[in-house]
Amino acid sequence: MSFTLNQVTLLGTLGKDCETRTAGSNTVTSFSVATERNWKDKAGEWKKETDWHNITFWNPSDYLKDRLKKGAKVLVTGEMRTDKYEKDGVTHYNTKVIAKQVIPVDRKGEAQNESSGQNQHEEEHGELQPGTEEDLPF
Repeated sequence: MSFTLNQVTLLGTLGKDCETRTAGSNTVTSFSVATERNWKDKAGEWKKETDWHNITFWNPSDYLKDRLKKGAKVLVTGEMRTDKYEKDGVTHYNTKVIAKQVIPVDRKGEAQNESSGQNQHEEEHGELQPGTEEDLPF
């Protein structure tokens, strides 16, 4: 058996507000994230290029959808997927990231983990306090 891995982690900026639609009993949110690549050219000068990544996220919370606005900084983890289709006899490919987790990152660089709801719980019930070794179940 061979080992393979399809894992993507992106930290970037939304180019426009997310678009949400219904697919059966599910909702799907699509958005694009910009990341930058920096390198030195042959002359030794720094160059910068922006890459755009199409993201698909199934069944996001309303809380998260409200934060996926143009200019928002997000951390996305998921897997790469390439769809293949034919149109007018020409084969086309569409590569996107199927997100497993989307975390909005505020301007101060602090992550707000929306997919787990942990921060929302902390806001409603106060800061979680670490337990002692006696509290551990093992």
